[in-house]
Amino acid sequence: MFQKKSFWLIFSLMFILSVIFVLKNFRVVMPVIDLKISMDRIEALDKSRKIAFELGIGPDNYKDVAVFEHSGSIQNYIELDGGGVDSYKKLLQSDYFFPYFWKVRHFNPGQKHEALFYYSPDGKKIGFEEKLSEDLLLPEISEEEALALAEKSFGEWNLKFSDYELIEKSKSISLSGRVDRFYTYEHKTRDFKEARFRQKVSVSGNKLTGFSQKTEIPESFFTRYKEMRSLNNLIAQFAQVGLAVLYGLGGILFGIFFLMKQNYILWKRGVIAAFIVALAGFAAGFNYMPVSWIYYRTELSESAFVIQMIMSNLVQFIVQFIYLSLTFIAAESLTRKAFPNHVRFWDVWGKKSGSTTHVLGNTLAGYMTSALSLVYILGFYFITKKYFHWWNPASIGTDPNTIATLFPWFSAIATALHAGFWEECLFRAVPIASAVLIGRKLGKEKLWLGIGLAVQALIFAAGHANYPAQPYYARLVELIIPSMYFAYLYMRHGLLTGIIMHFTFDAVLMSFPIWIVSGSKVLTWRIMFVAFLFIPLWIILIRRLQTGKWSQITEEEKNGTWIPEKSKENEPDTAVSDASYNIVTAKIISVAGIISFIILVFIIPYASDSDVLTVTGEEAILRAKDVLKAQGTELDDTWKTQSSVLNENTYQEKFIYNEFGANNYTALKNKFLPGTSRSVAFVKFSENAEERSEKYKFVIGNNGIVKSFNYHLPEKVGVQDYGKEVALEKAIMALEDFYHLKSSDLTEKEYIPRKLPGRIEHKFTFKDTVNFNLPKGELNYTVTVIGDKPFEIKKEVFAPENWKREFKAKTVLTELFVYAMGLFKFLLWIVGIIFAVIFFSKGKFNKRIFILSFFFLAAVNILSEILAAPETFSDFNTAVPLGRQIISSVAQLSLSIVFKSGFASLILGWFFAEKSSKRKNFGVITDMEAGLIMTNIFYLGLKFIPSTEPALTDISEFAGYMPVLEGILLSVSAYFSYLVPFAVAVKTVEYISDNWTKRINLTVFTVFLMSFFLCGNIMLKSPGINVYLIWTVLSLIFGIFSVFILKNYIRYSKYSVLMIVAVPVMLKIMLKGYYNLYPGAIVSSSASIIVISVIIYFIGKITWKEV
Repeated sequence: MFQKKSFWLIFSLMFILSVIFVLKNFRVVMPVIDLKISMDRIEALDKSRKIAFELGIGPDNYKDVAVFEHSGSIQNYIELDGGGVDSYKKLLQSDYFFPYFWKVRHFNPGQKHEALFYYSPDGKKIGFEEKLSEDLLLPEISEEEALALAEKSFGEWNLKFSDYELIEKSKSISLSGRVDRFYTYEHKTRDFKEARFRQKVSVSGNKLTGFSQKTEIPESFFTRYKEMRSLNNLIAQFAQVGLAVLYGLGGILFGIFFLMKQNYILWKRGVIAAFIVALAGFAAGFNYMPVSWIYYRTELSESAFVIQMIMSNLVQFIVQFIYLSLTFIAAESLTRKAFPNHVRFWDVWGKKSGSTTHVLGNTLAGYMTSALSLVYILGFYFITKKYFHWWNPASIGTDPNTIATLFPWFSAIATALHAGFWEECLFRAVPIASAVLIGRKLGKEKLWLGIGLAVQALIFAAGHANYPAQPYYARLVELIIPSMYFAYLYMRHGLLTGIIMHFTFDAVLMSFPIWIVSGSKVLTWRIMFVAFLFIPLWIILIRRLQTGKWSQITEEEKNGTWIPEKSKENEPDTAVSDASYNIVTAKIISVAGIISFIILVFIIPYASDSDVLTVTGEEAILRAKDVLKAQGTELDDTWKTQSSVLNENTYQEKFIYNEFGANNYTALKNKFLPGTSRSVAFVKFSENAEERSEKYKFVIGNNGIVKSFNYHLPEKVGVQDYGKEVALEKAIMALEDFYHLKSSDLTEKEYIPRKLPGRIEHKFTFKDTVNFNLPKGELNYTVTVIGDKPFEIKKEVFAPENWKREFKAKTVLTELFVYAMGLFKFLLWIVGIIFAVIFFSKGKFNKRIFILSFFFLAAVNILSEILAAPETFSDFNTAVPLGRQIISSVAQLSLSIVFKSGFASLILGWFFAEKSSKRKNFGVITDMEAGLIMTNIFYLGLKFIPSTEPALTDISEFAGYMPVLEGILLSVSAYFSYLVPFAVAVKTVEYISDNWTKRINLTVFTVFLMSFFLCGNIMLKSPGINVYLIWTVLSLIFGIFSVFILKNYIRYSKYSVLMIVAVPVMLKIMLKGYYNLYPGAIVSSSASIIVISVIIYFIGKITWKEV
């Protein structure tokens, strides 16, 4: 087809007409708003500097950053409920609210004091916010003077005061005693249904510190919008399940497995391609560094923030590199097997194939069909909008923040490269080639090809359904035809044409900003974009110059002539003879184990900072209902109950623990904090969106003590208001009755009213000046009164702002290590899965262990999730229909169970590929002693490092149906979660060293590196404390012992790993039973140890061999 001049003549004409059509009609058809953005980033920064200097706003010697932002919620409301796109465009022409705006931030590292400045797109100043430290004291002025200052600000910030009315006045007293006053003014316009446009004015002491725009959107709209979007998300979620199971597990994992058995895998160039694509994404992450400072937390150092960004991008790079590698390898290998007439993909840019007219035609076709795709999209949007009134949110067609990046042209290239290359391999090559191969094997190739085409179209379209579009199936319908067209390109021309087409389509749309702005650097940006966009074409032209002529493709360059290499005979593994057993090793372990046991007796924590929780879920629910009955409220069958256990480290707990010591923590916690308790909520999942927002929530402790209460009343429900004074009186009475306080104990700290269509909510915060006699912090009580009744009552310990900032700064290293530790665990799993598949394909695999482990772990996880259903249900959102959430939850959990159980079993099948000797010199006791030594090293480290937060014990099983059984299941899952990574580590060391016969230095380094990460867990217990020396010493000790035990003990019997890992797990289980934090905890812990012991025995029965 590509050899005919008539084809290229017609195709070129179609391409030219398509480009003309797109350029002429894009803004007419697409929901694009013509918004004049005459202010640029540099102007916004300059203007803010001038205003800050003139008005004395913000810190001195500041750093600044500017971004362009958008208020999406008001746009969604107006387009869907408030008059449509035309009404939204009307709002854009208003002079009192700006959905699009420039935001400039002035800040200094280490300082709370900062300022934000806001400008309209055309550069008019529209507001500012100055954030002051709570310990800054300013002179106080009267209410009248503050109000006059607020009213005067309207003229200074380009608004007409006569267009507004004052609807809310609130006051707050900071820790320093500074009086902060807040005034909310509402614009008188009613042009956009129930949307209200407001200005919030802040006066701190005698200084104006805020003038900013805000909107009030009906609560019921957010409920309806979430419900509407839930169908989009549900469709996308089903696509993700199909993608994971059919493509990930079936096409990629099984595909690689079966092709490896036939030596059909070419992995090197797939890995190189994945590295290039992932590296481009990694670089694109840093491209946004100039605007990322808008999110910088000033309690961190600048270097810490940069390290966080590097770590985040590095993790993303590694994850992308792994899944891209697997996808590219599978896609190319399956294609090479399924389509013998295709040109070999990894050779298309080679010197021989790259200079052929065939590859040139495929490349040009990819670029040119992207224009046809744009025509299709425009046609689709035109028809569905005009005749079916489908909705897509309008946009301005550009993102000015792109211009603020280091290389504005690069992000579009990098993102489009990832999407085009990966999606065509995953959504096209993997399913279609797999279907062809299955059909060919079964003798029904056309049938299976038809199934493959339908599946790939459905999953690709559904996978993009979570875009904000209505009806919920809009994207599904939109992408079905392109999916089939992309599939045709793949089957007819191979991967290259589809990848280039997809890449070009996305890149052109993503590069809009550099084509509609002006400036001195714009021409350079456009040239660089075009240069990188046409790299595939440049490569082909270079190949043409190298060969001196255009040539025709030959059969030798096609998949059908590729011949796999003959299988190499497997080299025998280095055997471990019975003579290698060393009784001296066992004696050393025994002596060290006994010493470790003695030390552990003295250093293990015999107390938990968690409270004993005796109230059951049923008792808490009954207690909550009794409280409602006493208030005259009876709940009918339409109400559902959500119940969970509250047992977490909040800032309140951390503040008390750090400032007043671990020894005083328990007493102070019982006096001032909720502690371990139960949350009970009564909610509705009715058809009416307004009713679904109604909610009762209680926090209930032992003996049925109600610790807090909240009743969320739907916004539209009207309640007669009796004024602030009556509300204040009712609030104090409520506290006297609820917490048995005296009014003389309380000082009003904050008052925040909220005006709603049918009522006013009065929220008071009081400071306890008598009962809380600690030198730092405050004990605060909050009461919200509606009408003459309290709708919310709670108490909390207020941690000073400076303390929170210092604590956050100290936890930076912890957060970074959490990233690193998570990456380390992830890589261990990936390494294990890859090696397991490889050795499975070579026949070095224990299928019996794999099958039994999979069904056992799946059963454990399924039963555990069933028992934990109340906890899962407590996280459900009433805005989303109950049925959809159940379906979504079941789909997610099922997928998680299949993959977790499958991958764990796969690794265990690899680990126990060879049977272990039923040992003469080593036994279970020695295994336990080895486990005690490793456990002791960790506990010794923890003993020398003071913790900065309470040591809470997980009792989440007490929220489920059968806590004792759930506790057993969670213990079993915990055991395998430790066993699998440990098994991968052991096998990796064994593989590197070839059973400790080769590459000893590299092996020892690997062991010490793993020890470093494992011992780094102590950092999670002690953020901010200088533990580097202890961490290093622990790592060395643990590394030395690990080398010793791996070389002299574990390699002789894989079975020993089962008990070595079990020791620290069983110790934690025993301590949990000893703490006895809920009824039945002892029984659950005892049974857990028995069950894990039985598991170890049965695995041993399968893996032992007599010697």
